[in-house]
Amino acid sequence: MSKKYRLIKKFISGTENAEKKVHSEVCIEIAKNRQDCEEQFHEIEKYFKELKSIVDIYKKNTVRSVNGYMFSELALLMRDMENDKNKFAYRLGEILTDMGIEEIRPENGDNFDYEFFERNDCTETGNIVKECVLRGWKFGSEKLLGAVVTTYQK
Repeated sequence: MSKKYRLIKKFISGTENAEKKVHSEVCIEIAKNRQDCEEQFHEIEKYFKELKSIVDIYKKNTVRSVNGYMFSELALLMRDMENDKNKFAYRLGEILTDMGIEEIRPENGDNFDYEFFERNDCTETGNIVKECVLRGWKFGSEKLLGAVVTTYQK
């Protein structure tokens, strides 16, 4: 074998080893960068979830503070109209429902709920709903106007 041939073979071998070393170093660097990217992604995801939670609370509180008074007044107007058998009571009820306000209308036999019901007669002590005299209204979990019910003891 000639000296040139051995030098060329050594050069090729050295080049292949250098390529393998560079390839290995590049793969290691890519793996590190990928790991860094995944860690940064998880941090961003965590901050996004926290921000979403804060925005949801802000929206809920803003809607409650801005609309709470207005919704309560509309619910009270609805009750007045129902008491007077006003022909617009049905339409106002639809408007309230469209605005996301839910009616509270307990059925005969339901358990008395102190949070959302009011007794028609304060001398009643029963814990079972006999009749819903006037429906109530709520916005989300906030009571705007309690349902007026009569009760009996089981």
